[in-house]
Amino acid sequence: MSEPDATITARLTSPTHAALATIGVLGPGALAIAQRLFRRRVDWNDTPLDQPLYGDFGDRIVDDVVLHLVARAPIPEFVVHCHGGPAMVRSLLVDIEKQGAHLVDWRAYLAHQGKSAIQIEAAEAMSRTISWRSTAILLDQSRGLLDEAFRGIEENPTRDAIDALTRWAPLGRHLVDPWRVVLFGQPNVGKSSLLNALAGFDRAIVTVIEGTTRDLLHATIALDGWSVELIDGAGLRDDAGEIEREGQRRLTALLDEADLAIQVVDLSKPVDPNDVVLADRHQPPLLIGNKVDLTTESEHRSAFATSWSRGETRLIPCSAVTGEGLAQLTPAIVASLIPEIPPPHTPVPFTMRQLDWLAAQRARIT
Repeated sequence: MSEPDATITARLTSPTHAALATIGVLGPGALAIAQRLFRRRVDWNDTPLDQPLYGDFGDRIVDDVVLHLVARAPIPEFVVHCHGGPAMVRSLLVDIEKQGAHLVDWRAYLAHQGKSAIQIEAAEAMSRTISWRSTAILLDQSRGLLDEAFRGIEENPTRDAIDALTRWAPLGRHLVDPWRVVLFGQPNVGKSSLLNALAGFDRAIVTVIEGTTRDLLHATIALDGWSVELIDGAGLRDDAGEIEREGQRRLTALLDEADLAIQVVDLSKPVDPNDVVLADRHQPPLLIGNKVDLTTESEHRSAFATSWSRGETRLIPCSAVTGEGLAQLTPAIVASLIPEIPPPHTPVPFTMRQLDWLAAQRARIT
């Protein structure tokens, strides 16, 4: 247990290897530590709170960080966002400890501040997230934004105030749990190669033999700063063997539960009527035309014009082998999952307990 007047530091995000880590420093010595370790001239008395400050931090210049000054009084606090590699995080924590801060876990860090239940929930969620966008939103909630919104509703419950919060419920539920994106299509259209290309490593075994993937393959990645679980499974065809049919059954069941289903087709071949049947059956908002590197520009444009430019489905030509089109695919996936991103400092409910409370407040309105 840290003393009330101690300066403490803690890693506030997940201890697992992630793209981003957030370190907090809290206590009377926090600003002095920031002055000594942040290698950039800053007017700590006039710098606006929460203004992102970019620069080097620590005794050893490892990489740039982003520093936010959270509070000057009554308890000075700042946070540092850095790359999530364990070695870098540990190096920065050691440097902060050398300046007199005591290392604690995130629970003790919050207890030191007398946080509310929602703030503790936010910090716990932040300790499990792996994406920087989720961390930023949860960090806002850990500072009391959602508490303030709840107090306003408790005092004066209105539909508009409740709706302003519940509109972010789908996003809030995925700040820790990743969005689930299922790739489906016929065998040998390159789903596994596409999963590997998006994930950046060989998660799936890729061969030219149809039906190689017979079980579900999962890869959790960060797309534009959001946590996304990609799922690939057996190719959907009628003449599958018994084991492959079980894989197809599992994949089909997931299509109804997924946050986004994406169909993959082979642009290097003539339009397959079975692909059209699958598209009509599942109505995917995104259709990936893979293997564009094996065809000509006019050929894949013709396929797009004659078969896929209909309804709400958007076709994106790409190549899992060369990477062509992947830069357009990532924002298309993110836009389908998250059509609107909350502005900074927006209260966002992120647990079922919070949503149940909002539902109860709505029931009070006659």
